[in-house]
Amino acid sequence: MSFRSAFRLSLFATLFAIFGLSAHMASAATLRVDNDKQQCPGAGYTSIQAAVDAAVALDTIVICDGTYSEGSGAIGTNGLTITKSLTIKGSGCRQGHDPADRACS
Repeated sequence: MSFRSAFRLSLFATLFAIFGLSAHMASAATLRVDNDKQQCPGAGYTSIQAAVDAAVALDTIVICDGTYSEGSGAIGTNGLTITKSLTIKGSGCRQGHDPADRACS
């Protein structure tokens, strides 16, 4: 393979990777969770785990005020399983948070 062909192939692969990642980042969704749909009536999920399961990498999950019991309720089962890169924000981010706090931006 000539240098010119290798360069073109490398350039094509790099551009494909950049534009492919950019397109996915642009399509990142925000999923809302509200256990009783009182604070956020339009929320699509009533459990955090259901939103985590439905999300794809780079999505954001916003959790509205409430008490959430994940798992079966038995001792040791109140937890979440997260196997992808997500941003998770709690409702406290809207209530007088420090603007320098990146977790709430």
